[in-house]
Amino acid sequence: MDEVTQIPPAFSTGLGVLYSTDCLNLLAALKDESIDCVFADPPFNLGKDYGNGADRDALDCGSYLAWRFSWIDQCIRVVKRGGSL
Repeated sequence: MDEVTQIPPAFSTGLGVLYSTDCLNLLAALKDESIDCVFADPPFNLGKDYGNGADRDALDCGSYLAWRFSWIDQCIRVVKRGGSL
């Protein structure tokens, strides 16, 4: 994967790059079909406080579904043909 120039990596090795940012920020900065694999680890929306306040992880059903579709649509856009999501 090419490094994302707008967002500095938090950690990098010859095997990959780790970014510490909202997934929608990172996905928006990636080119179409530039990723081999996207791994997501649900469940989400459990009201956990990840440093931004628990209310950020406790959306109503409609807002949660809209958020899920937004990042899944972006993942589909950035995954290479034959890649994995």
